[in-house]
Amino acid sequence: MAEDRHIYGEVQSPASLKQVFRAIRRDVKQAQARPGLTKLYKRAGYLITLIHDPSTVLLGCYTLLCLPLVWLSSTAQAATPEHIFAQAAPSVVVVEVLDTQGKVAAQGSGVVTGPGMVVTACHVAQAGPRLRVWHAHTPFVATVSYAAPERDLCQVRTPQLQAPSAAPGSMKTLAVGQPVYIISAPQGLDLTFTAGIISALRPALGSYLIQTDAAVAPGSSGGGLFDRAGRLIGMPSFQLLEGQRLNFALPVDWILDTAQGPTRKAEYVPSSGATPLDWEQRAAVLRTKKDWPGLVRLGRQWLRSAPENMVAWEALGQAYSHLGQHGKALDARRKVVDSQPENAEAWFNLGETYSELGHHRKARVAFQKAFQLRPLPPSGTLVENFDDAQHPPR
Repeated sequence: MAEDRHIYGEVQSPASLKQVFRAIRRDVKQAQARPGLTKLYKRAGYLITLIHDPSTVLLGCYTLLCLPLVWLSSTAQAATPEHIFAQAAPSVVVVEVLDTQGKVAAQGSGVVTGPGMVVTACHVAQAGPRLRVWHAHTPFVATVSYAAPERDLCQVRTPQLQAPSAAPGSMKTLAVGQPVYIISAPQGLDLTFTAGIISALRPALGSYLIQTDAAVAPGSSGGGLFDRAGRLIGMPSFQLLEGQRLNFALPVDWILDTAQGPTRKAEYVPSSGATPLDWEQRAAVLRTKKDWPGLVRLGRQWLRSAPENMVAWEALGQAYSHLGQHGKALDARRKVVDSQPENAEAWFNLGETYSELGHHRKARVAFQKAFQLRPLPPSGTLVENFDDAQHPPR
């Protein structure tokens, strides 16, 4: 069996949901400060892995999850778990990533959202050169037709697939405490059914991340989270480490947006009145595309709107660094360190820029400062994906 790992380590390009994780991290710290509460976890991390170890074949996901032919009434009655599985399971597939030799390199899950169309996590779909979808023990060739990397969701086309679309639910009907069900392929075991409740609804980018205690495992990323009427309400995507069942799913409205694909405009330039999260979302798209000139333009516009925003300064520093304009990168990263002297990641980035300029003594000082502030590498991951799977033979 081939083992695939999703490597986290140093995160060089923060994703658009980074700010969401900061908020979750802040909530946890506040909870830890209250006496009498059970220990939750010591650290929190980032949602999306943005750098992969070249020695590994690809990323996995738990850490990161459709348009139906049949719409159910919002007043649909609760079904038994058996009926929910029977209704929803035909709309869930296994997504395999193949290497250049055609061997399985990684595996996740997916949800059917239309004729010949599946939505899954981008960290699954974009993890290798080729895709294969399994449904009813039958393989189908598949390709990525649309990507929304700022949400880690991808649309996958597989024209020969004939499977029913998942019936969509609505975020408006969700409530903490209601039962939910996940159908996915943990460790390659397709159509695995687990149950739990909605533990919390966490505001994120105009919608909500769904926190649930329903069990997931490597390979669950991209599966379906269903309500008690068997309607799709989310997609398992990530979990926080050092805690029990701190699992999160991406909301159904994001999935529906992705299912509509290129008909929707996924990228935009924030207006002068945009929120910091709007700017970060656009920056994340440019980072994913490695559009460094575009990121420079965005950074300059961002700073005109918010001159003291250190996230914007670091985005500008990163873009200049990738363009080989290390002097300009140094100016931007010094600005961040001067403003946030306790920011370990800022010191680490400054050290990298000094190294690129050949100022090795200054680089060493900056790296030492970074590790004094944070013993682990800056942006060390504390989030794990569901798709670090071992792949059973087909």
